[in-house]
Amino acid sequence: MLTGRERRALQRIEQQILGDDPQFAASMKHPSNRSDRWGRRGYDAIIAVAALSAMLCLALSLVGAGVVAALLAAATFYRRPRHRPPRTDRWRSRRRRTKR
Repeated sequence: MLTGRERRALQRIEQQILGDDPQFAASMKHPSNRSDRWGRRGYDAIIAVAALSAMLCLALSLVGAGVVAALLAAATFYRRPRHRPPRTDRWRSRRRRTKR
C-alpha cells in the first residue's frame, strides 16, 4: 500500500504526464488493440475447439469427456476479455470546464 504522501505524489506525476502528452497517458492506461484482439481470438479458438470436442464426445457416447469439454468451453467463455468501447477523455473536458 502507498502512503498518503506517495499517493499524492503519484497523482501529481500522472496529472503532469496527462497534461504534457495525453496520447502517451492513454496508451499506458489501455492495452493496444492488436494484443487485445489476439487475446480474444485465442480465447475464441479455445472455446470453439472445446465445444466441438464436447459435441463429438457426446455423439460417441463419451459422456464424461463430453461434460469436461463443455465445462472447459463454458469456463473459457466466461473468462475471456470482454469487448469494451474505447474510453474518451470526457472526464478531462468536464474537469477543465469546472476549473475555469
